[in-house]
Amino acid sequence: MMMKKHHPGVVLFYYGSVLVLTMATRHPAVTLLSFLFSLILRFRMEETRKVGHSLFYLLPMILMITVLNGLYSDRGMTLLFSWGPVNLSVEGILYGLISGISLSAVILWFQNYHDTMESGRFLAVLGKRLPVISMMVSMIFRAIPDTLEQGREIEQSRRALTGERRGKFQLKHGVTLLTILMGWSMENAIETADAMKAKAYLSDKRIPYAGIRRSLRDLLPLLLTLGSGALVLGGIFIGGAGFLYYPFMQIPQRAERGFFLWLTGSTLLFLLPLFLDGLDWALGQLRRQLLREVSPDPFVLQLLPHDLKAGVE
Repeated sequence: MMMKKHHPGVVLFYYGSVLVLTMATRHPAVTLLSFLFSLILRFRMEETRKVGHSLFYLLPMILMITVLNGLYSDRGMTLLFSWGPVNLSVEGILYGLISGISLSAVILWFQNYHDTMESGRFLAVLGKRLPVISMMVSMIFRAIPDTLEQGREIEQSRRALTGERRGKFQLKHGVTLLTILMGWSMENAIETADAMKAKAYLSDKRIPYAGIRRSLRDLLPLLLTLGSGALVLGGIFIGGAGFLYYPFMQIPQRAERGFFLWLTGSTLLFLLPLFLDGLDWALGQLRRQLLREVSPDPFVLQLLPHDLKAGVE
């Protein structure tokens, strides 16, 4: 994954731009593109089993948001049916569906960010300017997988001690597990705070743990992110991001001019990590092809052993 090799400031700027665009719009086209590219990138970075585990709770969440918004929103004009005070409309269902897909896309982008940006790289970017906030954000991102892993270990230990087989979820076991996890997380937080205080985290002589260096290769993703963002902002300024759900679905007339510009910038922004991977693969193939075409010097061949000489020839 090429995004891992770039400066963390560039990575943070890219994912921040993607998340802002995804959360700020409810346009069906851009929301679906954001979800699609975040899912493709997720398959690119993780195993299929782990991605399937994420979809196992994302898809029911989308369905739940769609149903709830359709039941409680009565501003749509295209009614499917009415049952007492409940008016189910096409506009309410579609808005709930797009909202659920947008939330799922945000979660997937955060997962991709977590796999790309380690906590040490994040602290290296903002640790000097915002030491407390950067440490809190880093600890929150780290606490979620640690808590889930600790919960699985506690549950496995309980089943091993009691000899209970895997079966249906029981509320009393869930409450016990939650109580143990709360105590473990509080104890872990106190130990972490004491360790940070003992190591003088708030002193001015702190240096980042990860060795971060800027290079010319960071210029390409930065320029592509800025260029895509400029296209997105230009499309929004012209009015291409407009889409109305209520009282009935329609595209405003002002959106016809800048929609293509806005959609192009959004697509390029979402496609950037995959484009960098494809560019790195193409350059690698070209480099290997050029090395094959270079003919070795005859004098050098005479100095090589017989087995190596046969391989080179």
